[in-house]
Amino acid sequence: MKKMRQFRSCQSGAVAIEFAFVSFLMVLVSIGVIEIGRGLDVRSKLSHSVDTGARRVLIDASISNSQLESTVRAAFAGSKPALLQVDIGQETVNANNFRLVTVRYPFSPFIPNITTKTINITVNRRIPLLAN
Repeated sequence: MKKMRQFRSCQSGAVAIEFAFVSFLMVLVSIGVIEIGRGLDVRSKLSHSVDTGARRVLIDASISNSQLESTVRAAFAGSKPALLQVDIGQETVNANNFRLVTVRYPFSPFIPNITTKTINITVNRRIPLLAN
């Protein structure tokens, strides 16, 4: 009976088990924060490249679609600019002309098998065509 009371009051190893639970959760949260940060970094780079193209359109509204696409691709500071999908179009709203630029980039998570699909990050801009 005395041994049973000692066994129930024994705390050796409890800290190690608690640490295992807490450290596992901390690693998961850390990986999540890193992945979200990477996604936000890619979105920021996409936004910068589209904004560079928008500035070019505002300076010269007669820029061709191929020149605009090459400007957007050149401004992208990501690891694989060849993966950019650049769509350029035009739109008229209330007699105002706009140039539409949409850029998509496939983002794959750093940790494999989180998802089977790539995540497409998309940035859109509607640029007004100013009359000269």
